[in-house]
Amino acid sequence: MSINKMLILTVIVFVILGILWATGVYLMILSNKAGDKYGKESVFFHVPIAFGSAKDPADTRYTSKKIKHNELPSSITNDTYSLGFWLYIEEWDKNKDQHILTKGLGNTIQPSIYLSKKNNNLLVRVDKDSTQDADVCLHSCIEIPDIPIKRWFHFYMNVEGTTINIYINSHLVETRILKVSIKNNTHDLVINDEVSQFNGLLSKLLYSNYIKNNKKIKKIYDKGPYGYSITDFFSDIYNKHTPDFSKMFTNAFNLCNR
Repeated sequence: MSINKMLILTVIVFVILGILWATGVYLMILSNKAGDKYGKESVFFHVPIAFGSAKDPADTRYTSKKIKHNELPSSITNDTYSLGFWLYIEEWDKNKDQHILTKGLGNTIQPSIYLSKKNNNLLVRVDKDSTQDADVCLHSCIEIPDIPIKRWFHFYMNVEGTTINIYINSHLVETRILKVSIKNNTHDLVINDEVSQFNGLLSKLLYSNYIKNNKKIKKIYDKGPYGYSITDFFSDIYNKHTPDFSKMFTNAFNLCNR
């Protein structure tokens, strides 16, 4: 094959790859418009990772892991986000609440999730905006009963204003209407703190700055805890390499109000 033909073939290959990349990004943009025109999300741990106390020297599980706030999508509004993950609990500890994850500190928890020491129930804590009502209790705790042990399950929560919807395995299991809006924060997300850690696996942790409808949650669930599809690949490209319009909007708003 002559050099000219090789060059032409190389150009054609790059053009085709470019078209495929652009098509994938465009499809992801259309997909995200269903949630919010500024909607973005981040997905971590496409391959399940182990947490908890090591069983033997060859056990490479994490005692704790932190996701920096700047790795998460910026809030569009201060009272809207969604969070999902696959979880496999190896054992239930009746002596302590087992920490799954927390975003925030002190009175700015949004959210905090534990496995109860009293039973195999999941405890979900959120903080409310006390500026709207000085006498209101800051915290609201939601209890999801009968979480499976030694079996994968999928957790997803939508938070918008005063409404919290929680899904287990794509089924809506709890709707909580608060008296005041939730209070978001700009803290890191910590998985499995070292004091009250759980033993098990976590996979496909998703954090989004907009809520997802039932159809999209079912689609996430259907993919399962394993695997990294071509759709996931284009989704990562879209979320990592498109402008963060929520930050641009917030900065512009702050500038106008100086």
